[in-house]
Amino acid sequence: MRVFISILFAILVTAQGQVFAAEVVFHPYDDSLNTIVKELEKAKSTIDLALYNIDMTTNNPVVAWLALPSTQARMKNRTLKVRLLFEGYDGTTANEEKLHFFEGLGIDAKILGRSQKMHHKFAVIDGYSNTPLLVTGSANWSLGSQNFYSENILFLPNQYSIAWQYLKEYELLWENSQEYGQAFTYSHEENFFSRISPTQGISAYFNTNNYNIVNGNFEKKPDEEGYTLTRKIVAAIDASQSKIEIATTRIKLRPVYNAILRAARRGVKVQIVVSMQSYDYPERRKHALMRTCLNEYNSDCSTSQDFALLLNRNAYIGKDNVEVRIKYYHVDKGAYLSKQMHSKYIIIDDKTLLTGSFNWSYSAEYGHIENLLQIDRPYFSNILFEFHSDFYQLWNLGRNSYHSTIQDFENKISHGEPVECEITPMTLTYNEIDYLLDSGRRVNGSLSKSCK
Repeated sequence: MRVFISILFAILVTAQGQVFAAEVVFHPYDDSLNTIVKELEKAKSTIDLALYNIDMTTNNPVVAWLALPSTQARMKNRTLKVRLLFEGYDGTTANEEKLHFFEGLGIDAKILGRSQKMHHKFAVIDGYSNTPLLVTGSANWSLGSQNFYSENILFLPNQYSIAWQYLKEYELLWENSQEYGQAFTYSHEENFFSRISPTQGISAYFNTNNYNIVNGNFEKKPDEEGYTLTRKIVAAIDASQSKIEIATTRIKLRPVYNAILRAARRGVKVQIVVSMQSYDYPERRKHALMRTCLNEYNSDCSTSQDFALLLNRNAYIGKDNVEVRIKYYHVDKGAYLSKQMHSKYIIIDDKTLLTGSFNWSYSAEYGHIENLLQIDRPYFSNILFEFHSDFYQLWNLGRNSYHSTIQDFENKISHGEPVECEITPMTLTYNEIDYLLDSGRRVNGSLSKSCK
């Protein structure tokens, strides 16, 4: 159970005395899809969806709402306009089936259709109104994500400039995407986005800034002008004074690795939770290569390098200040997708949060289209508190079951009984996973051969 199960509504008061409401939900604890539906129901005129993936079944509450006769009637008479920028990861045939399905619901769907994958997971509701709502986070809008992954979704109503920044990103991608089926026409006030202005306590970043977009083609800028999202994370780490909490699927960026080393050297305490994909066996960890690198922003410095593993293995000044844990849930290393750590956030000194769709890798920075949201205290102090609570839950996840799980393995293997390959998710160190996997050998058996 989460430390805080109830959904948090934070009343946020700015220096100008304005009051805002913000909400955050976390998987696999909260009913996020029904929470999304409650916001979709309030839409007055437009819903703009940028989704890497979503289910094609009415078992998903969002899809069920889109298919309701009342929703369908509004979409048919165009009092409600719904657009979808979609990527999908199920292969061309399956993705086209989904696009056909959503077009059949009256949604105007497009695909980016570039070498870059559209990896956003956000929605802007009534974006061109005075009451916009932004929904954004790490989570795909799927039942699998809601029920099994570690995720987050933020709801930010009436944060005008931030919602408009996401809407501006949406329009940029929409203009440069490929129409799938029926095309509709849209209009909005000319120079609408000139209204965007800095907002205290919250900022948005997009790696579309890594490109010059010419005739629909995404042309990579020089490295010194790019790495938009990586540089924001590095800057946050370099600003840290006492502690850093990281919950991310992976760390595969050399500049981030180097920034963590600098923080550790300064005495900053760094706690990291990554997904099971970053685990490898002791002998393979021993021989994992660390490339010599003169320019940390060279792609060769990051690709095919697992820096969570290297932070755990390598010797460096301040290593005692860094601890890496892995969300572990299956004896078969290849089953890492089943309940993965899919959040992508970092908390700096309990003061600054960066979160979004951005996986921490070169392929995400330059192979995907991503976003990153920065939230600061004191304006969003309660949101920071909720993310810290989620991190505390992740950091200690299932650890009270560790010794009993090993004992159960050893008892069953010693008696020739099968054991379950899938275990209760728990966050463990590399050495703790090694010891768990060695349970079969300690009783003259084999865990991998005994599990089912």
